[in-house]
Amino acid sequence: MKFILIICLFFISSYTSFSQSERALDSLLTLNKKHTQEDTTKIDLLLKIAMKYTTIDTLKTDEYSNEAYRVAKMVNDNKFLGNCMNNFGRNYYFRSQFKKAETYFKKAIPYFEKAEYYKGLGSVYNNLGAITNSFGETHKAIEYQKKSLEINQKIKNEEAIANNLTNLGNCYNSIGEYKLAMENFLKAEGIYEKLKIWESLSIVYQNLCKVHFQLKQFPKARQYAIKNLELRNGKANSVVGLAYANILMATISFEEKKNNEAKQYYNKALMYGKDFGDPLSLAYAYLNYSKIYIAENKYDSALVMSEEALALSKAANANELIAECYLLRGETKMKLLRYRDALKDFEEGYLISKDMQNKVSIADLSYGLSTAQFELGDYKHAYENLFIYTKTKDTLLNNENIKLISDLEAKYQAEKKDLQIKNQSLEISAKQKENDAKNRLLFLGSVAIVAIAIFAFIAFRNFLKVKKSNVIIQEQKHQVEIQKEEISIQKELVEVKQKEIIDSINYAKRIQTAVLTGPDVWNKISKEHFILFKPKDIVSGDFYWAYNTPNGRAIFALADCTGHGVPGGFMSMLGNSFLNEIVVDSKVFKASEILNKLRQKIITALDQEGHGEQKDGMDITLCVWNKLDNTLEFAGANNPLWVLKKTVNSSGVESKEFIEYKADKMPIGSYTETLTPFNSHTIELQKGDIIYLITDGFADQFGGPKGKKFKYRPLMELLLQNSDEPMPQQQVVLEKAMEDWKHGFEQVDDVSLIGVRV
Repeated sequence: MKFILIICLFFISSYTSFSQSERALDSLLTLNKKHTQEDTTKIDLLLKIAMKYTTIDTLKTDEYSNEAYRVAKMVNDNKFLGNCMNNFGRNYYFRSQFKKAETYFKKAIPYFEKAEYYKGLGSVYNNLGAITNSFGETHKAIEYQKKSLEINQKIKNEEAIANNLTNLGNCYNSIGEYKLAMENFLKAEGIYEKLKIWESLSIVYQNLCKVHFQLKQFPKARQYAIKNLELRNGKANSVVGLAYANILMATISFEEKKNNEAKQYYNKALMYGKDFGDPLSLAYAYLNYSKIYIAENKYDSALVMSEEALALSKAANANELIAECYLLRGETKMKLLRYRDALKDFEEGYLISKDMQNKVSIADLSYGLSTAQFELGDYKHAYENLFIYTKTKDTLLNNENIKLISDLEAKYQAEKKDLQIKNQSLEISAKQKENDAKNRLLFLGSVAIVAIAIFAFIAFRNFLKVKKSNVIIQEQKHQVEIQKEEISIQKELVEVKQKEIIDSINYAKRIQTAVLTGPDVWNKISKEHFILFKPKDIVSGDFYWAYNTPNGRAIFALADCTGHGVPGGFMSMLGNSFLNEIVVDSKVFKASEILNKLRQKIITALDQEGHGEQKDGMDITLCVWNKLDNTLEFAGANNPLWVLKKTVNSSGVESKEFIEYKADKMPIGSYTETLTPFNSHTIELQKGDIIYLITDGFADQFGGPKGKKFKYRPLMELLLQNSDEPMPQQQVVLEKAMEDWKHGFEQVDDVSLIGVRV
């Protein structure tokens, strides 16, 4: 299967590139307010602000772009009128409105030519190359890029040269010229690293990943994908960039048969794509999701996803992606035995790929045509297309081609290292020259001093002192090097021990995960449910448990044990085991009685008899749902129960309200000398009610603009606002709310929350 990911083309700005930090944007906004005169300086400021907002707020981008154009028309400056046209085109490109973008790029050319503004001309030819490549006119795109590169080399614009090399690499990659693609990407990488342009470097990593993926060098592809994701989460942060970075990781995970990991990355990509309203990232995520459904034999779901992706791709005129949609839709229909429909899809995709001269797509679609024609009995054409597939694949993936690319990358890395050594040698040489100059100056001074005999003796004595000091310094330096070596050895020992400890804890996590109640039990309780479970450390002090009795009852609980990490993990294992003994083995089904017996077992197990100062234990919410009469019996130790109920007043108006059922203010464990029995609450349920079990981790998490706790009331309001959503979607909303709230703060406790719809 072809690597399915957008070709990210970075546009060359016709004005200075700035840092993406909020501080830089604030500075520009402040300067713009102060500069009230409508002149070229004002236009420049407005365009820079518009560029900052490109991946943040499209309305603000349009506002500042239009204001810049108004001022440019007023002062009638060709250079800045061209900049405005180029900026409009760039805005439309990032919204995937390629035809409008192309129109504005072409409008910029005569303005730049009149102004003899070569930097702008280099920029607009680069942008036209990006657009034509998006249409599948790859050879035309290469000509535009070469024209732009020639201009930028003349004016020695390093960043623009690197952008041209990146885009040329994309063009060559799309037609299967992997060696030329790799050559250009590696040259661009060196320039971006030197200039510290992280956004562009991230795009190069993405494209290097794509080349290695298509050559089936998956470990190398993953290395570049991880580099890309790290940059997107750090120095090159943007919503769109994060969407594509997660699609990249998901595609590799799927190829490595890690379907669950792939789904997690695709879900993040969909979330980022929807946040920004980017149709292409959504199209790629939907299309890749259909691959997972095919692998899971869910062909109807795969077909829905591929059709959604095709509609978004057509709206964006993204020909390479349209061809890929036809390919995957055809493969899905083959699985559904709809051979004639599949043949039509393969034919549509093949025509597009042939127009683009995209060898990768041609190979995949010719294979699809061959399989469909074979099933329909058209053996002649099936053989012809199979021959095309074999010939094209051999061209793309022959061993000599792969070796050339590997050698090229190795050579680049060696040259990069040689350059570093050369730079170090130059620094040493410069210091040596500086020292030589100092020595010459000392010699001339000594000659002058020798003229006076009395100072000759003093100079000689000082020389002896300096020599002695140098010996001492050399000895000290030797001792420092020995200590450094010892520290290095100790560090390695510590790292080995640390790895052994972490490996042991990870193994403990696998055991704990296996013990937690699985989805088969929870699905019997209610098809509509979610479990939000985010340990602070590798092993969790929270745990959840459930059991369906033979007499129509569902018993489920959520507990928060003393501590977190390994200590909390041990307590959670004890709690899980004791609940099985009490409910499953001893068949105790009354909520309060279950907690009483659980407390006694914890006290006995932890030797808390007569040791009131030992406070280990747990807080717990436990429910016994009688499905025969739809009543819920609740008992709790410190942790309450929330039930969201729908009510209808006398006028027939429906409303929703949260009811909180208080727990007993005592834990499961030794608390006082006298052990007070736990109480039960009986609740009448109605269809559509939602039962929420919580621990304190979510509410106690620090974050937000002031670094305060999230608290229970906002959590309740968040659940109320999203209560009509499907339960899995509620979980996604909660996870996003938690991540947004933390915003750089460390997670302070295990976070757990369960929702069950009646």
